Amino acid sequence: MNTFIINKTIAFVPRGVVSQISKRFFYSLPDVEYKNSGLKNFLSAEALNRHLKLHQNDVERANNLVQRTPWENTSINQAISQSFNSAEDAPFFEAISSHFNHSFFWQSLTNKKNLPSIYMQKAIELDFGSINAFQKKFSQTASSLNSAGFVWLVFHDKTLRIISTFGNGSPLELQNCYPLLCLDVYEHAYMHDYGTDKNKYIANFWNKVDWEFVENKFLNSLVTDREYKAKIAKLAEDQMEAYVESHPSKYIDKDEI
Repeated sequence: MNTFIINKTIAFVPRGVVSQISKRFFYSLPDVEYKNSGLKNFLSAEALNRHLKLHQNDVERANNLVQRTPWENTSINQAISQSFNSAEDAPFFEAISSHFNHSFFWQSLTNKKNLPSIYMQKAIELDFGSINAFQKKFSQTASSLNSAGFVWLVFHDKTLRIISTFGNGSPLELQNCYPLLCLDVYEHAYMHDYGTDKNKYIANFWNKVDWEFVENKFLNSLVTDREYKAKIAKLAEDQMEAYVESHPSKYIDKDEI
């Protein structure tokens, strides 16, 4: 029995409970703002909450396995990038990587209607030709992934790329790789709402992508790459100027006011 003083009141707590009180929880589920409503025309609330329960299992495993490891006081990104090639730490890596992947998937989605900004659009066009070409290639990659895993849009080596990770693999296994968007293609992600119609699940995904989140991740990846950032900004500016020139009646010169 241990004694604690709480608000000047003496409390007696069994030893087993003390170990739970003192236990640190390093990881937790992200705030999924649409978990009660679901994502209309993409994922039902029931499917989401079933999926979140599986995610919670990964969180609990990661919290148990991280105790007394070199990654107790590191970021989740560091823990993944430093533990992925350690056979001894494979159970921890699988739990923490799955937690990261699922968290990124939830954050990639929104019920709010939004489109890529001109800045994000020009970046995608630079490496894929067009938004439609990018979405087609991403969807084909997801459709052809016959094993469990995730499909990602990443910024790697000054290029936007589409990559797949298998099982609990992570894009953070690649050096200087910045994930921007991901789609979960595990069967448990879509079977409840779509049965075996994986392609319909992939098609509906595009209606719920949070492009603001994608762009914020992209801008963060460019913090030290001013040259690339300026290049995309110039392309976006040129498109805006071309649009203004082709639609003069929509704009009024401030000097004429």
